[in-house]
Amino acid sequence: MRIFFSYARSDEARIRILTDGIGDFGHDVWFDRQLAGGVEWWPEILRRIRRADVLVAAVSRASISSTACRREWDYALALGKPLLPLLLEVQQPHSLPSTIAERQLIDFSSGTAAAAFALARTLRELPASPPLPYPLPTEPPAPSAVTNMRELLDAPELGLAQQTAIVTEIRRLHESPATRRESLHIAAALRRREDLLLVTDRNLREFVPDEVDVPPAPPPAEGSFTEDDRIAVRELRASFRPRTYGPGYNPWQVERLFDEIQAAMDGGPVPVSISSSEFASVRQGYDAADVDEALRQVRKLFSRTLRR
Repeated sequence: MRIFFSYARSDEARIRILTDGIGDFGHDVWFDRQLAGGVEWWPEILRRIRRADVLVAAVSRASISSTACRREWDYALALGKPLLPLLLEVQQPHSLPSTIAERQLIDFSSGTAAAAFALARTLRELPASPPLPYPLPTEPPAPSAVTNMRELLDAPELGLAQQTAIVTEIRRLHESPATRRESLHIAAALRRREDLLLVTDRNLREFVPDEVDVPPAPPPAEGSFTEDDRIAVRELRASFRPRTYGPGYNPWQVERLFDEIQAAMDGGPVPVSISSSEFASVRQGYDAADVDEALRQVRKLFSRTLRR
């Protein structure tokens, strides 16, 4: 059986015990620590989800708030893949996404052998994975580079290849005045790590000094969005949940529009249309009423701000 493990970086140490053990049962286990150098990480992750027979979702506070994890879970469900939630820590039911809460949870919060055997038993009893749908659902967009870097920095261990990739991304962000401040925050977080390698620090010092003051965020200019505006849009976006029954708006189209909206709030071009008119209706889509109300509030925000 081909098993895809979806997890937050900060939970890697806990899931490594499981992945190693399940592999001993003859299963083909894959998680993104196995990405080879030079591979485009997000297309490869989506390819592996399509190839998998089941997705095991390691559920924790970190993974629930992880953009990458949530998109992996939703994509697996859109493909018709079985999704097995593995609870790494005790959670209140209302804090779980509906895609997780409506499924039987395997409690691994104690990390006992009995919990590991419960997962192995569930995997053994799974029916054969259905064929991929045709046409394939729209692929979810990759999380932003900044989001990915921040989640990567939560990992308990970072090897040379991962640290090199982070430095490369920091350098790219540093070259643009629009993202230089963010690059300094990420560089400071990397330097605080105890596993920072000398070669990594040396490469980082080529363009970011040892001691650097992160400039404060500039005050909003006339006709620009405030940080409260950005938080409000992020909260609206985070509230969307796939419907359990019946159709809803295509999640990937909704997410793509909100990517454009948030980019516009940071100085990018304003989307041609801030509406749901182009959204397809799909099974387990986002609730249309929730999305329409969120877009109504976004339009009101843009209209008020751009008139200032």
